[in-house]
Amino acid sequence: MSKAAVITASVDEATLADLRQLAEEFGCTVEHLVATAVLRFVDEERARLPGESGELPPYVDPDPLARALSEANGRAGDALRAYLQPALDDLEAGRTISHEEVMRRMRERHRSRNAA
Repeated sequence: MSKAAVITASVDEATLADLRQLAEEFGCTVEHLVATAVLRFVDEERARLPGESGELPPYVDPDPLARALSEANGRAGDALRAYLQPALDDLEAGRTISHEEVMRRMRERHRSRNAA
């Protein structure tokens, strides 16, 4: 694997806030999101290159393991979001119960299992 290079970019505060929110939702770092975006951009732009004339050398992924992990993380994140969405919908709609009620139900369940 080749050594990673550092790229610095300036973005406005709103974009940075959006990146931070997305990173939190995806469970990754802002740096990971930006690196993924750059890889996607490079792939898309390479696909637009003309055929024989003016073509750049083929793109060689400098870090195929990182890309594979990123793609797997994305798929896992999608699955996790799909799994959690019904609970998030309930929370947003106010369909919740208190901690005390959860504990009462757990004690009741425990008692009924031990009594059987």
